[in-house]
Amino acid sequence: MVASWRGTGQWQNRGLLRGAQKADRGALFADGSASAGARCADLSEAGLSAKACLPILSLSGLRVADLISVIVTTYNWESALAAVLRSLAAQTDKNFEVIVADDGSGPATAALIGAAKPTLDYRLEHVWHEDRGFRAGEVRNLAVLAARGDYVIFLDGDCIVRPDFIASHRRLSRPGKFVTGNRILLSRDLSAKVLNDDLLPEQWGWKRWLAERWRGGVNRLAALLSLPLGPLRGLRARAWRGARSCNMAVWRRDLITVDGFDAEYSGWGKEDSDIIVRLLHAGVTRRDGTFATGVIHLWHAEADRSALPENERKLAQLLASEVVRARRGMSTLGPVSRVSVEPGAPVADKDTPVSISTADRAGRIELPLRPRILVIALRRLGDVLLTTPVTASLRRAFPDATIDVLVFADTAGIVQGNPDIDNIVTMPARRTAMQSLKLVWRLWRRYDLAVSTQSGDRPTFFALIAGRRAVAPVEARFSGRIKRALLARSVNYQPGVHRVEEMLRLVDALGIARVPRVTTPRVPDRLVTPEGRYAVIHAAPMFRYKQWNIAGWRNLAEAILSRGLTVVATGGPAAEERAYLDRIWAGSGVPVTRLDGTLDWSQLTGLLAKAEVFVGPDTSVTHLAAASGCATVALFGPTDPRLWGPWPADGLDRMWAATGKIQERGNVWLVQNAYPCTPCQLEGCERRLESYSQCLDDLPARQVIAALDQVLASKR
Repeated sequence: MVASWRGTGQWQNRGLLRGAQKADRGALFADGSASAGARCADLSEAGLSAKACLPILSLSGLRVADLISVIVTTYNWESALAAVLRSLAAQTDKNFEVIVADDGSGPATAALIGAAKPTLDYRLEHVWHEDRGFRAGEVRNLAVLAARGDYVIFLDGDCIVRPDFIASHRRLSRPGKFVTGNRILLSRDLSAKVLNDDLLPEQWGWKRWLAERWRGGVNRLAALLSLPLGPLRGLRARAWRGARSCNMAVWRRDLITVDGFDAEYSGWGKEDSDIIVRLLHAGVTRRDGTFATGVIHLWHAEADRSALPENERKLAQLLASEVVRARRGMSTLGPVSRVSVEPGAPVADKDTPVSISTADRAGRIELPLRPRILVIALRRLGDVLLTTPVTASLRRAFPDATIDVLVFADTAGIVQGNPDIDNIVTMPARRTAMQSLKLVWRLWRRYDLAVSTQSGDRPTFFALIAGRRAVAPVEARFSGRIKRALLARSVNYQPGVHRVEEMLRLVDALGIARVPRVTTPRVPDRLVTPEGRYAVIHAAPMFRYKQWNIAGWRNLAEAILSRGLTVVATGGPAAEERAYLDRIWAGSGVPVTRLDGTLDWSQLTGLLAKAEVFVGPDTSVTHLAAASGCATVALFGPTDPRLWGPWPADGLDRMWAATGKIQERGNVWLVQNAYPCTPCQLEGCERRLESYSQCLDDLPARQVIAALDQVLASKR
């Protein structure tokens, strides 16, 4: 069997193919008149590999896969897996890798893969997890994290592919699209013959297929046809029914947006429908691969369907919502382990963090030598701070640019002293018509580039009137189509994405390198801080529904003091906020150094940077503490950390999970009360800003103190 895995005739033509590619590229580069897609189709019809199209398409700015990752799901069926790996070895397009996603097979599967590796001319990896029932979604997520390609094809380990399978998927790939293919089903007897007699159905001609159809060995033949359907491939752009993950291709960046498959689906059924629905919710549409990418499906006994009713219930809930991200997706898995031969064996690169960002960018945006750039962030304090990766990325890409920001007047302090920003333009949150007209006059065509960090009408309007070129996120509705037509570049707004990742997607649209760092205000040269070791507590969020209970803050202060640290309390200057802090600290019996209302943002940054630990709720100061490098304990209630979790100083190597009593990422420890309704993303239990939140009211002090002790232990 191993000897038959290598392909035959196509290997002899490699040198000829490379020469043909080289000659054709030179001619095509010189001619910019024809579309890149047409050129690729012409080359394919001429018999050249799709790989020859890649540089041409890249020059045109069209996003086309380079390395493709094929993820093959398997479970204890070595003969079928061998046939699939053999068929992949005979591909006309050689620029791919294969990751076997093993749902808990025994040692025989690992041995098969180990034996196959030296005989194959593509990279083969084996990702395995323990057998705890049908968990295909989770092992596929592990495989995505192990994959190196920007384009991912999911294939079942019982689906044999024809020689043009990779090339066809590459040809059909488009930005913002996923491709679903179809299959033919072999009968039980024919499947047994294929596996037992080493038959090669992927190489059969029509005469053999017609004979097998006549004998009842195959259910249909239409899936084997190759037809140029053109725009007809988009007819089912929003349809989820009929699409299966046994033959599906998705951009890696879109998998990251939806956080991969949802491992909440345990047992067979509907986990592939779930990810397709969430891709559609995210604005990624379907492209039909019928009559191009059909696979040959081997017969097997029907899987246990006892979990199907529960999985159908979960899918029905999803269909009634607009949820984008998986409840238990890739971001919950952490660093990926690559298993090569023995399942469960030690892995050399086990602790290597996996990047969950992509560089799916258009070409670099063209600007004058010393451009003027405006970044618009008309949000609250913490939101404005989390937009700073945009200004940091722009500064690195355009070091001689003048970079201004437009913010509300009461949020300007959090970007004051930011080294990436030259000027801060402010406007009142509630402005008069005359103030709006004056601002329009002041901004009109003053900038070479204006970047709105929001999809709303007002910030997009300011970007359009301020910049000769404007870039902004847009939502998938009619108004979004109008904005997209007016903007130089746009990004589809993706619900369910972390705020910083949203900003980095804007950076991708500009075609420049990401700088995934939240930038804090510059610390003043002369800064007075408390003597000795101290902890900072910021107990007052802007709104009631984010507050912890008073007894908890007092118990925490006692614990900090008993561990040899001075307690420093911060807060804003507002009378109501200071009165709330009086209620907490006046009767606490703990000596507290009160600095509330006395520090500006740069001084506060300096105080946090030298603190042993900071503890605070979901507030802008907590985000500032995390970005400053201070060990931060963040108390979260209704807010979803997957969207708004603090961004550590050295970046987020894996996204926050939706819930967890204590989660650690970099210099941040996030504490939650893991109630079934948490996180609800609502304004408290009464759905208003001044509401209580039961999850925070009931959060026990011992849980927060446990996180405090973890922080202090990490510093020893």
